[in-house]
Amino acid sequence: TAHVLTVAHEAGFKVPEEAERRMEQALVNFVTGKVKPTFWAPREILPERRLHALEALARLGKADARMLGAFEFKPIKMATASLIDWHSILRRIPDAPEREARLAAVERELRNRMTYAGGRLVFSTEHDDYWWWLMLGGEVNALRLLDTAMDDPAWKDDIPALLRGALLRQSKGHWSTTTANVWGVLALDKFGKRFESEAVSGSTQ
Repeated sequence: TAHVLTVAHEAGFKVPEEAERRMEQALVNFVTGKVKPTFWAPREILPERRLHALEALARLGKADARMLGAFEFKPIKMATASLIDWHSILRRIPDAPEREARLAAVERELRNRMTYAGGRLVFSTEHDDYWWWLMLGGEVNALRLLDTAMDDPAWKDDIPALLRGALLRQSKGHWSTTTANVWGVLALDKFGKRFESEAVSGSTQ
């Protein structure tokens, strides 16, 4: 549900109102612990999945600062996907507790994990971040980081390297999972629109 709403929001698609309302309420129930799913997974990542659901709600303007109190904030111990979720959440909740300090801590930890091997973006935590049962891993993280970094002035100078680094993770012109390819299309589309907008703005000055 979080994936569908997040992708729809990013792509500018409108989910039918009643369906969206029910999906949002389901995510709120999940985030607040009213619903605990009984799905199989090779490891326990329920807190990470709840945080990802909160990120979807934040995109839709349905999250508030009080919800953050249920989540532990220890960047060095977080999965990379969770760091990216925190970055997105904090950017979208202006009154989040210790917002600026937390954003700085998230950015610092992300940068600590990033390296460019021949231009290809990799994370030092990729082995632990490979959640194959959800089709999540280094590729998706690289593309989601590119997507969220484009909305943050602090990452402006990093965008060319992030874009090249994510593209170099392709094999034969595509990424290895459906999830990565969805985020790849969305991120490249956003980059293209911003490039065109900046080009037009520059030509009129």
